[in-house]
Amino acid sequence: MEGWNQLVGVMGAWQVGPLANPPEAFWVVLIGLLIGAVETVSRYKGDPARALFSAPAALYIAVNVIACLGMLVCLRMMRPDWLFTDLKDDPDLQKLSLILASGFGAMTLFRSSLFRIKTADGELGFGPSFLLDTLLFASDRAIDRGVAPPRGNAVQAIMKDVAFERAQIALPVYCFALMQNVPSQEQRDVGVQVKELAAFGLPPEISAFNLGLILINVVGTGVLKQAVKDLGPYISYDPLAGDRRFTAIATLMNGFDVRQAQQLAEACFSLGRPVSLNGLGDLRIRIAQLGQEEIDSRLKALILGRWLVDLVGHSTVALAIESLKQGPGAPPPPPGQPPAAGNAQDSPRA
Repeated sequence: MEGWNQLVGVMGAWQVGPLANPPEAFWVVLIGLLIGAVETVSRYKGDPARALFSAPAALYIAVNVIACLGMLVCLRMMRPDWLFTDLKDDPDLQKLSLILASGFGAMTLFRSSLFRIKTADGELGFGPSFLLDTLLFASDRAIDRGVAPPRGNAVQAIMKDVAFERAQIALPVYCFALMQNVPSQEQRDVGVQVKELAAFGLPPEISAFNLGLILINVVGTGVLKQAVKDLGPYISYDPLAGDRRFTAIATLMNGFDVRQAQQLAEACFSLGRPVSLNGLGDLRIRIAQLGQEEIDSRLKALILGRWLVDLVGHSTVALAIESLKQGPGAPPPPPGQPPAAGNAQDSPRA
């Protein structure tokens, strides 16, 4: 009971103390903090908390606060009639007008320019906005350098087992479904970026990491991690990783007649998981080009096996090879019984 009385006494002292009616400077500082914080968060949607509590962001927010306080000092020194004469009979309205004019007026002033000229890097404004734009550019670069390493580590940990060919459509769609409120235009922009990424022809692992970075910018690390976990069996590599994985592919393709490459691919497409039309067309073209290469047939078989395993999975390729060996009319092996050729036990990618 005594503790409760002390708490009530503290609250009563606060209500009658200076904090019960904060000065104009308190509210002006609060406006500057909010404007700087909101602007920083809006520019780093992937990891807003880390960006907001970085030193460069703190400097940018501090400049916004100083600008607002500077405007408050200027208004008190100039004492414009519309504020100090016309509203002298209404102190509350005068105080509110002074706070709003200082907080938002400073932001308006520092975002204005006398004129703008076009340069190779875009438009350059001359005036008060030049100072804020320059500081914002420097803060962006500094925040980027601070946020980049944690983002890279997070993406590598999340996307290390993801096959880009399988995930490039399914993973963005699922992430957007989890979020529910991602704008349609932003979803289309991500789709364009993913198509451009697929056209670069980068190694699958690097493409998967870049896909993760694209999605983190929209949905954040937590949603991407959950989506990869949920879709793991459908978008991850089937076979073993590293040298063991390539050994499994070599065993699988041992003795395969590369003249049946297109038939094997069609069988894999029919038996395996859904593959995008772009992926199918690209693989058919690559198989046709591979058949014209002047290299050993065993190497061609290994290359073909790598492509197919990345696209549809080790188990599907093994089943398709067994079906081709048994002939066009032979039934596939019973469910649960592994194919005899190139059998390798699937396990999570290391």
